[in-house]
Amino acid sequence: MIENSPQKASRVRDTLAPRPGRLKKALPHLLAFLFASLWLAGGAQAQTPRILLIGDSWVAQAWFAGSFQTALANKGLSQFGVEGGSTTIGGTTAAQWATQPFLNLITAKINADPTLDIFHLSMGGNDFLGAATGTDLLALANQIIADQITVVDHIVSLQPNAKITIGTYDYTPGGENNVGQALLTSLLINAASGISDYYVLNQLGLLHSRLGFGGLFSPGTTPEPGNWPLYQPLQGGDPSVGGDPAAFADAIHPTAASYVVLAEHAIDTYYFTWLTGAPAVPALQPLATLALIGSLTALGYVKSRRHGN
Repeated sequence: MIENSPQKASRVRDTLAPRPGRLKKALPHLLAFLFASLWLAGGAQAQTPRILLIGDSWVAQAWFAGSFQTALANKGLSQFGVEGGSTTIGGTTAAQWATQPFLNLITAKINADPTLDIFHLSMGGNDFLGAATGTDLLALANQIIADQITVVDHIVSLQPNAKITIGTYDYTPGGENNVGQALLTSLLINAASGISDYYVLNQLGLLHSRLGFGGLFSPGTTPEPGNWPLYQPLQGGDPSVGGDPAAFADAIHPTAASYVVLAEHAIDTYYFTWLTGAPAVPALQPLATLALIGSLTALGYVKSRRHGN
C-alpha cells in the first residue's frame, strides 16, 4: 500500500529541509570545491599558446600523443600551450612545407594565435627517404636546407619576434647511419649559424643518454648531444649503435614516452629560457663549415640507410 498522507509529506519536507548543523559541516567542503573549480577554470583560461610544432611525423606523433603538453607540465610550465593540429603532417617533406599550400597553414595558425612565438620544426627526413636512386645527395641536402630556410623566412615575416629551432633526428633502430647524421647536422648548424634566432635542436644520441640502451649501457652513462653555441659533442650517446628498439614504436618513430624525453630536451635546451622571459639566447655567429669534412660518398651512405622522419 502506497502511503500518501499529510504525515508522509511532512516527513519528506523535514528530510529535505536544510539543517543548520548539517549546512555548517558541509560549508567548508562546498567552498573548497567551488574554489578548486574556479582555480582549474582560471588555469585553463590563462594558458597562453606559445609553441607551434611544424613538420613531419616526428612532431605529428608527438602532438597527437600529447608529449609536448606532458613535458611542459613536467617542467612546471603548464601555463603555456603548444599547438600543432593543423601544422604537423606525417610523411611531409621540407620541399612541401616550402610551398604556398603548406605555408598557408602556418599563416592561418599564427594569425589565429598571435601569441605563438616559438616554432619547433621537424622536416627533411622524408626528402631523403623519397629520393630516387642516383640522386646527387649533397645537392639534395643543400636544397632541403634552402627549403627549411624558406619556412623560417615565412615565419619571421609573420612573427618578427619568432625564435625557431630545427630538430635533428635521433639514432633509430632501423639502420640509421650515425656518421651520416652527424654530417647532415653539421650542414644544418652552418645554415642556421648566420640567421638570427634560428637554432639547431641537436637530438643525436639523446635517447641513448637519457634512457640508456638495454643490455649495453645505463641512462646517464653516455653524453648528451651538444647544442648552442658550440654543439659539442656533435653526437651524443653511443654513435656505434643505433637506437634502442625499446625506445621506438617502429623502425624510425619513437614511442610517446620517448617523444616526452625529446620535448623535455627542447625545453631544457632552449624553450624554458624563452618561455619564462629569461635573457634571450644571442644569435650564433657563423661557424667554420664543418660539413665540408663530409664527402659525397659519406652523404651517399646516408641515403643507403634510413633517416627517421
